Amino acid sequence: MSPRAPFTRVVIWANGAVALVSLLCFMLDRPDVLRQWMPLSLESLREGQLWRPLTYMWIHAQVAGAGALHLLFNMMTLAPFGKIVEPVLGSQRFAVIYLSGGLAGAAFFLVEAAVREPSAGGLAGGPELSMVGASAAVLAVVTVFACMNPSAPMMLFFIPVKIRAIRLVQGFAVASVLLLFVPGLDFVAHGAHLGGIAAGWWCARRYLRPPARPWPPHLAPDLPPSEASPAWLEGESLPSEVLRQELDRVLDKISSQGVGALDARDRHILRLARERL
Repeated sequence: MSPRAPFTRVVIWANGAVALVSLLCFMLDRPDVLRQWMPLSLESLREGQLWRPLTYMWIHAQVAGAGALHLLFNMMTLAPFGKIVEPVLGSQRFAVIYLSGGLAGAAFFLVEAAVREPSAGGLAGGPELSMVGASAAVLAVVTVFACMNPSAPMMLFFIPVKIRAIRLVQGFAVASVLLLFVPGLDFVAHGAHLGGIAAGWWCARRYLRPPARPWPPHLAPDLPPSEASPAWLEGESLPSEVLRQELDRVLDKISSQGVGALDARDRHILRLARERL
């Protein structure tokens, strides 16, 4: 894991630690307190357990068996995308993206659970739904990556067919909507997936697009060409107004051309912005 993606690393280690504790409880035949208090359900909120929309995203299906794939798939998806997105946007914004995806996934899931619960005569009329896993939070990160690099080639799971990143996310969103209405598939939190994608899209619009208001004319800098000496970019000597304008230019470039189009000057601007803004 890249040292420039510390929050991604913390998320992976935290999820692994929770899984290990849960596995030890299972192997020692001890009560698993984590599984009693971390998963999210509509009933748990009715009982006043308001922390669950935040805790469910740190615990996965029991890793003693096929449930290990749930954890592995989410973390193996997060690792490469986090390694790209977090260094560009900074750890603070990346944390907002990840947690917003998880919370939005919780909100969408609760709406789905309310519709499906037996007392409401909903879509499924089955047992109470509960949810664990980081899928919604991870999908928020993937969505931001797709907005940053819309033409990046990606593969659909393990199928060796490449598809544009933005098309893959759009297709996944459409599939999640359709699968909401398929009987017997309520063991997958399709609503939560939609929430994660929606949060990622919202964060991308907020972080990757420049503000609509123009800078006042007296603040417009007379910038040298990119080939000139970077001395004018040195830390404190660069006015904050100019740094913000340069950051907007770089983020707009990422949105339209992708991360690969950034040159040394652009990356230096991102580093300065993370340190000073």
